[in-house]
This record gives sequence, structure tokens and C-alpha cells, in this order.
Amino acid sequence: MPSRRWPRTVVATLIWFFAFVASAHAECAWVLWSGQAREQSRVWTPLETFSSKVMCEEVVKVAAADAKTAINAILKCFPDTVDPRGPKGK
Repeated sequence: MPSRRWPRTVVATLIWFFAFVASAHAECAWVLWSGQAREQSRVWTPLETFSSKVMCEEVVKVAAADAKTAINAILKCFPDTVDPRGPKGK
């Protein structure tokens, strides 16, 4: 008779795996990007890096409350593995 413990072990292993991957991703650096509207597209420029998403988003909140922020620019936080300018290549 097959053991019923095997499916539980597989499910528990998968849960631990995905929890580990999610926590590892959360620990990456975050980059504050400025998106300037240019004709029909948006030109992205990296401004500053942060050790956490919370710190990056706090700067975005402060800048949004600041009246000096340019109207045609947006500020957005992305993980350091994401480049909003798109893929690089030939």
C-alpha cells in the first residue's frame, strides 16, 4: 500500500521553496527611476538606489507632495533586476 505521506512532503517542500524565493527577491536593492514624457514615449532615468522598497517608496511620496515636482515626470521604484527602458541587445 503506498504511503500517503509522500504528497504531503512534496507540498510542504514546494511551499518552503516558494517562500524562500519570495523572501530572497524582497531583499534585493531598489532603484528610483524618473520617467519623462517625450513625444509618444517615456524616457526613463535612474536617480537613486535603496536597500528596501519601503525606503524607495517613501521618497516617491515625499516628492509627490512637493510642489516643485515636474508635471510631465513620474517617479517609480523598481527592483534592481528590472530596467524599464526595455531589453538591451542588437
